[in-house]
Amino acid sequence: MKASSRPCRRAVVRPAAAGLSGLLLTLAMTAALAPTPASAAPSKTTVPLQSPHGGEFESPSGNISCEIDFHERGIPTQAYCQTVSPPASVTMSVTGTLKTCSGMLCIGNPALNVITLPYGSSTGVGPFRCLSSTSGVTCTTSGKGFEISRSGIYSCTSTPGAHGTLTSCTTRLVPARR
Repeated sequence: MKASSRPCRRAVVRPAAAGLSGLLLTLAMTAALAPTPASAAPSKTTVPLQSPHGGEFESPSGNISCEIDFHERGIPTQAYCQTVSPPASVTMSVTGTLKTCSGMLCIGNPALNVITLPYGSSTGVGPFRCLSSTSGVTCTTSGKGFEISRSGIYSCTSTPGAHGTLTSCTTRLVPARR
């Protein structure tokens, strides 16, 4: 998918309430979601997206940016992530079908002022879940998914385990550039 064909979304925090309570909510969310240095200790928290229909986030390194859309009018329900270095992108449908692309024509400019998803934290909306780690960002839906990093894009499967969901990412779809 070429970046120019992707719909552009506003990267703003949309408070649920207007007036003073909305302002307080916006200030609280801004403080809670402030960018975290890459060296910060992992957090085991779930970070909310900007709206009930999704939003955007980036990795602490800034190399990976993602957008999750869920039942937003005029925008396909999907998860999309891209890396700046190497330039590559992946789009995942609600059924877990992946489309990958590599090269400069495959990425766009990430939204400005998006939340930084700290290492060890997750986010998501609808059936999509994404986890940020020092090795990259892993997103899953319907037992399938992907991991994107400087090492490339990998296909993943997830299965419920005794201690939560186990995700195995083994098939490289887009290799890293040398």
